[in-house]
Amino acid sequence: MALDIEVATGDRGVRCEKLRAPTPPGSHVPRLGLVQRLLDSDAEVITVSAPAGAGKTTLLASWAAAPEVAGHAAWLSLDHHDTTAVRMWEVLLAALRGLPSLPEDHPVRGFGVPVGEVDERFAERVMASIASLDGPVWLVLDDVHRVRAPAALAVLADLMARRPGHLRLVMASRTDPPPLRRRAGSAQTLLELGASDLAFTAAEVAELLSLHGLDLDQQARTLLLARTEGWAAGLRLAVAGLMSTDDHRGVLARFDGDLRSVADYLASELLRQLPGPLLDLLLKTSVCADLEEPLAVELSGRSDAGSVLEALVRDNALVVREAGSAPHYRYHQLLRTFLEAELRRRDLRLWQHLHGVAARWYLDVGRPERALGHAVTCEDRELVESLLGRQGLAALLDGEPDRLAEVLHRLPSRWREDALPQALRAALALEENDALTAGLRLTRARAAADAREPWLATFLEVLELRHARLADEEGRLIAAVDALAEGGAGEHGDPELELYVLEHRGLARLALGRLDDGLADLRRARELAHRAGRPAAVVVVSARLAAVTSALGSWQEAIDHASLAVEWARPRGWDGTLMVAPANLVLARQAYLEVDHARLQRYVTALGSAATRAPTAAVRLAARLTRAFAALEDGAPVRPALQEVSQLWEAAEPGQLSTMLLLATWGPVEVHRALRSGERDRAEVAAQRVRRWLPDTAEAALVAAALAGADRRAEAARAELLPVLTGQRQALQATSGVTARVVAAELALAVGDRTRAAGLLEEALALAAPPRWWRPFTEVSEATRCLVGELVEAHLGELPALAGLRAALRRTQPVRAVLTPLTPAERDLLQELPSLRTVPEIAGARHVSVNTVKSQLSSVYRKLDVHGRRAAVEVARAHGLL
Repeated sequence: MALDIEVATGDRGVRCEKLRAPTPPGSHVPRLGLVQRLLDSDAEVITVSAPAGAGKTTLLASWAAAPEVAGHAAWLSLDHHDTTAVRMWEVLLAALRGLPSLPEDHPVRGFGVPVGEVDERFAERVMASIASLDGPVWLVLDDVHRVRAPAALAVLADLMARRPGHLRLVMASRTDPPPLRRRAGSAQTLLELGASDLAFTAAEVAELLSLHGLDLDQQARTLLLARTEGWAAGLRLAVAGLMSTDDHRGVLARFDGDLRSVADYLASELLRQLPGPLLDLLLKTSVCADLEEPLAVELSGRSDAGSVLEALVRDNALVVREAGSAPHYRYHQLLRTFLEAELRRRDLRLWQHLHGVAARWYLDVGRPERALGHAVTCEDRELVESLLGRQGLAALLDGEPDRLAEVLHRLPSRWREDALPQALRAALALEENDALTAGLRLTRARAAADAREPWLATFLEVLELRHARLADEEGRLIAAVDALAEGGAGEHGDPELELYVLEHRGLARLALGRLDDGLADLRRARELAHRAGRPAAVVVVSARLAAVTSALGSWQEAIDHASLAVEWARPRGWDGTLMVAPANLVLARQAYLEVDHARLQRYVTALGSAATRAPTAAVRLAARLTRAFAALEDGAPVRPALQEVSQLWEAAEPGQLSTMLLLATWGPVEVHRALRSGERDRAEVAAQRVRRWLPDTAEAALVAAALAGADRRAEAARAELLPVLTGQRQALQATSGVTARVVAAELALAVGDRTRAAGLLEEALALAAPPRWWRPFTEVSEATRCLVGELVEAHLGELPALAGLRAALRRTQPVRAVLTPLTPAERDLLQELPSLRTVPEIAGARHVSVNTVKSQLSSVYRKLDVHGRRAAVEVARAHGLL
C-alpha cells in the first residue's frame, strides 16, 4: 500500500557528481562527426550502446556542452545503488532540478518522493509537471547497464512510455536492458549508435596522435588502427605506451592483449564481472581467431555455446557476429590475445589440446589450411607432416609465399632441419630468385629426405629443375626435365603436385627450345588449375602462355590467354601484380595496334612495377619499351622518349631470342617516330641496330626502306621491300608483313600507280582484319588514307572487322610529311621559341650573335615549312619536338 507521507523536498543522498556531465580531457578527440549527427537528429529516443572504453560518456558530454543543447540537458549518471523505485525517482527528479533553464518556481523543484513506495498517482503528477517544462528538454541517462534491479528498471520503462513529447531521452549503456530495448524500439523515432559507429576512423586516429605529439607514418597508423579496431580504450593504452619510448614500431609490434596495461584494463572492466562458466567458455574458444558455432561447441564442450556467443554480441562484450548465413563470431583482437595468453598461463596442456581439437575439426570439415596452423601450435608432428607439404604447395600455387613463410617460422626449431621444411624453404628462396640460398636448402633437404616418400621426391625434382633454370645451367636443366618426364606428373594422385610439375616442366621445356612439349605442359596445367579452383595458377600460367604464343606468332591464341589471365586477375585485385604482367604486355601491344589510346593507357598502368621488379630481364625490357612508346601516344616529347628507348637497347643482350623479338616489334616503330620528328641521326642509329641484330629479316628491310623513303629515294625503298612482299625475307613479327604492304602501297600511289596501291592495300587488309592490326593504315598520308577508306567500305560486307579500322581512321589524323632533320643547334633554338624572349635576348642567353640566331631561325622555318614563330611552335608540337 502506498504511503501518503512524502519526504521533504530537495536532493538528499544524491551526490552532485551524478548530476554533472564529466568534462572531457583536454587531449580528447572531439568526434565532431558523431556530435553533429546527434545535433542533427530529431529522434525522441537516442541510445548509445557500446563496450566499455568505447567513449560513450565522452561523446555525450561533448554533445551536451554544444551551444544548441547546453542549458536544456539534464545529466544523470546511474550506478548500482539505484535499486528501488523510490531511489530512481529521487535521482531522476534531482537531475531535472539541475536543468539550467528550469524556473525557480517550477513544480518539479517542489516534488518530494514517498518514503516507502510510489504509486500510479505520483508518477502521473510527475509527468504532468514535466509536461509543463518549456521544450525541448533532453534527459541524459549514462551507465544504464548499472541498473539491474527490476523495480528501478520498471521506473525507467515507465518514464519512457509516459514521457511528454518534448522530453527526449538519451541513454548510454554497455548493453540495453531488455525492458528498455523493447520500449525504445516502440518509440516513434529512434536513433541508435553502436560500437561500429563509435570506432575511431583513420583520420581520428591521426588527430589523436597529433594531440599527443606523436608522429607516426602511414604504415604505423594503419597497424595501430588494425590492432585496436578503433576501440577508444585500446587507442588510449597504445598512446600511453608510445609516449613512454621512442621505439614506436616495437610498441606496436608488442601491442596485444597480453601487454600488462591492456590485460589489466580488460580484466577489471570486462572479465571480473563475468560468471565463472562464461569466462571458461571465452578462454577455451580464444584459441581460434574466428568461431563457427559447431567449432565453439567442440572447443567449449557446451551445446549452448552459440546462444552464449550471441548474448555476448548483444551485450557489447567485444564479440562480433560476422555477416553471413551461418553463425560466425570473432573476438576483438585485444580481447582474444588476452584470453589466449591467460589460458596458456593457467593450463599449458589444455591450451595445446584445444589447438589440436581445432586442427582436427578444420581437417574434418575440409579446411586443411586452417588445420595446419593449429597443428603447428599444438606441436602434433604427425599431423603437421601430413598437412605441411600439400598446404605449402597450395600457398605457392596461390601466389601467397608469405602464408607459407609464416607457418614455417612457427615450426619448433627442432623440426626446421627436416627434409620437408628445408624443401619448402628452398621453394621460398626460388620465389625470390635467390639461387644461392635455394641451392643450400635443396642440398640439406636431399640429405634428410627419405627415398621411400614419392611425393617429396617429386617435389624435390621440381625444385631441382627450378634451381637449374634460375642458375642457367643447361646440363642440369636437361637432366631435371628428363627425370620428371620419366615419372609422369600425376602418378601420386595429387592434382596440386601435378599442377606444380606441369607448370615448371613446361617453362623449362620452353627454355630448352622444346616448344611443342612445353606448350602442351602449360595448356594442361591451365586446365588443371581451372578444375582445381586455383585462380592464381590460372593467372600465372595463362599469362605465360600469352607471352609464349605471341612470340611464336599465334597472336589470337595469345590474346585469348592474356584476356583470360586479366579476367581472373581483375576481380581479385591482382591486375597490377607481376604475375599478370606478361598478359598486360600482350594486351597493351594489341591496344597499340588497334590505335585504342584508352585501352593502351589502362594496360600500361596495370603493368605497375613490372618495368623495374619483374623477375626476368625480358619482361622488364618489354614493360619499359611499351611504357615509352605509350608515352609518345600520350603526347610526351619525342627526343627524351627516344633517348630512353636507345638507352634500353644499349643495356639489352642482343643474342637472346626475347630481345630479338622485342626489337622486331619496336625497332621499326622507333625509326618511324624518329623520322617523323626530324631526328634523322637517331633514326639512322636505330636502323643500324635493327640491321645488325636482325640481318636478312623483313624488319631490317622495313627500316632500310623507311630511310630511303625519307631521302626521297623511292626506287631504293621499293627494292628493299620487294623481298618482304615476295616472301624471301622472313618476318619475326607478323605485323611487319602488313606494314611492308602499306608502305609499298604508299610508294606506288606517289607515282600514280593506284591499281598497284589498291592491290597491296587489299593484301594488307586481309592480313590485318582478323587480328585487328589497324595502326599501319592510320600512319599514312591523306591520299593513302582516302584509298584505305574506299577499300574498307568496299570490303566491309565480307570483312566485318574492318568497322574497327573505319573507327580508327575517324579518330586519328594523317601523318605530316617527314621533316628535314634539324641540326643540334637548331633543335636547341627550337626549345626557346615558346618563350617570350626576343631574338636579342635569345642570342645573349646562348652567347652568340643576333645574326647567328636569325640565320638559324630562318633555317628552322624552312625545314618546318612555316613562315613564323607561332606556326613553328605548332608544327614542332605536332611532331613531338616540343
